[in-house]
This record gives sequence, C-alpha cells and structure tokens, in this order.
Amino acid sequence: MPVRDINVVFTVDTETPQSFTPERCDAPGIIEVSQKYGVAITWFIYTNRPSPRSVVEYYEQNFFHLMPDNNEIGLHTHYDEPRFPLRDTIINLQLDPAVRKDVVMTGYDTLVNMGHKPVSHRTGCLAMESLDIKNLETAGIIIDSSTSPGIYLGNHPGHGDCTSMKIREPYNPDYNNHMERGDAKLIIAPISSLGSDVGVLEYVGFHGIKKIVDYYIELGLPIVLVMHDGMSESDDRPAPSMVLEPVILYLREKGANFITMSDLANLLKND
Repeated sequence: MPVRDINVVFTVDTETPQSFTPERCDAPGIIEVSQKYGVAITWFIYTNRPSPRSVVEYYEQNFFHLMPDNNEIGLHTHYDEPRFPLRDTIINLQLDPAVRKDVVMTGYDTLVNMGHKPVSHRTGCLAMESLDIKNLETAGIIIDSSTSPGIYLGNHPGHGDCTSMKIREPYNPDYNNHMERGDAKLIIAPISSLGSDVGVLEYVGFHGIKKIVDYYIELGLPIVLVMHDGMSESDDRPAPSMVLEPVILYLREKGANFITMSDLANLLKND
C-alpha cells in the first residue's frame, strides 16, 4: 500500500506512572512541541491486566485537556505485568487468547468511558501475536503499529521478534501470521526501521532518525516514528521532546505531512 506523499506519523507509547515516575514524564514537553509546530501526534494509552486504568486516569487528570485538537488517542496494550518501577522485570506474560482479548476490551472500554474512542493500537515491545488481530477488529481498531521489520528488542519474553519480517509498507495481515500479508480487515503500519535501528526518537537520536526517514522517503513509504512519554531513573538519553523538534524541522524542509494513525488508515483506504 504505497503512499505517494511524504506522510509522517509521530506516536507516543505512554507508560507514566506505570513504568516511569511522574518526575521523569516528558508528556508536557511533547505536547509543547506539538502545539508550537501544529504537528499531529497519536498517543497510545497504556493498559494491562493488573493496571487497566492507572495510565488512563493519569492522562485524564493531567494531559488530555492540554493536547491540541489534531492529536489522537489510541490504545497501547501490554500482555505482561512489570514490577514497578523496574519496567524490564516481567512476570506473568499472557498468551491465552481469552486473556489477551480481555486486556484489549478493558483498555478500550476504559478509554471510551472517558470520552475517547480509540481506532488505532500498538502492542508494547512488538509483542503482538497473530491471535490479536481478530480481538482488535472486534474492538473497532482499524490500524495497528506493533511490528518493525528486522527488529528484535531482546531482554525478556515480552519482547517480540520481527527479525524475519521484510514488509515495510502498511499491509493487511494474515490471520495466522501477522507479519505476512493476508486478508484481515485490520491495517498494520510497521514502525519505521533501518538495519538494527528502530525509529524510536530517544533510542537513536536525531541522526539515527534522519537516516531512517531519508531511507523511507527514497522508498516512497509512509513513516511511523515512536517516542515514550518518560525516561527511567538510570536513563541518560535525551528526552524525546528534545529530539522531536529538530526531526520536525528537518521533515518540514522535505515537505512532509504530519498525520495521525487514523489519517493514515483513511489515506490507505482511499488510495
């Protein structure tokens, strides 16, 4: 599903206060940059089985009312249970289809009850399973971004392995293999990557993102980039908002359009 224009989707995986302390939350900085440049951002709001409401309620109290109108709320599911605040200490990874469906529907219902109907989704740590496709479709999710070609995040069983995946453009997945094309209604828009570098702003910095976006512009494909809403106590990387601003300026020089996940889905359906 190639898209001819340079369309860029900035996304935020939210995990404060579940994985990051409020003192290390960068949501205010990301919102400020979004407002300054009028750039659309899709916020994936975290939920898992033991903490289905903690992040949603934190954002409801602190940030939803500050977000520009062109920002979008999506759903961010985790199927493991991290021991706060050690976000990589994982217990009880859930692979049962019924449990995973319940995580999706609980997160979806929680957002809807607060006035936000998500139509976009991302599974944390690329840990999507093929069985999730029908769960997402049942919840009314039209576009997902839970894969990234050639990427394996490592560390623990809750991290997905996309090293064998070759697809870079958005695609309809196979119900039995979400990393292959098929006839599902759901659209998957992979996170942009190049080699072993995944398009996470605070992971690879401006120069790493520049290489990734230049590669995707040359291919004529939409670009999906990621930020997290916080930093761990031991993390000395730049805050995502500090990388976001120069990336926006560079992409503006290229004539890019900044769109949400649902905008991308609509463009692909009409293409």
